[in-house]
Amino acid sequence: MSIRGGASVAQLQSELHRVPVLWSLYRPLLRLAPSHELAQHIQRAFRRTLPLRNLLKIQHKLIEGYSMLDDFDRIHAGDSILADKYATLSSHLARTRPAPTPPARRPPKPPVLTSGILFSTPYNPPLPRLKPQPEHISMLIFARRKAIQRRWDRFAVAQERAADAREENAFEARLGVQEGPWGLDWQELISESKKSFDMEAKRNAVSPR
Repeated sequence: MSIRGGASVAQLQSELHRVPVLWSLYRPLLRLAPSHELAQHIQRAFRRTLPLRNLLKIQHKLIEGYSMLDDFDRIHAGDSILADKYATLSSHLARTRPAPTPPARRPPKPPVLTSGILFSTPYNPPLPRLKPQPEHISMLIFARRKAIQRRWDRFAVAQERAADAREENAFEARLGVQEGPWGLDWQELISESKKSFDMEAKRNAVSPR
């Protein structure tokens, strides 16, 4: 459709204008574009022209588009000068291509209180069941589990060292030599660990009403 013939904005928005431009300009440009960067540039350029309502500006954009389509035809026909020109433009577009916009992150859903109960374990007291369970509660339980595991590991080492000390004391008694007693510090650590385990169990138990 010729704009010089007095086309109106309503005509430019109609199928009589959109379909010929789509099939005779837009799609051929994408099909003949020498590079992926140029094809993306053409897509962005056409999207930017969609809101245009000024007839002279639309005419200018159409002239530019058909001129580029002629260039692409000449490149496919073997025009090396135009090929070099658009190769340089493609390199420039590749360097200045806008970074993709990351999708907007959905806000987390607020936890909903359910009728269930998160039963007490060695790592947590009884808690109301929330869905989804808040991350900070999960991390708190995980941190306490690691801390308790470290205490159990130290308790096991203390028991092993205390057993060695008892054997050493018995051996010295048989020889009639008494340099000990050995292992008092390990026995003290074992006693403190047991108190800590008892306190943890009481804290996590259900309190009587």
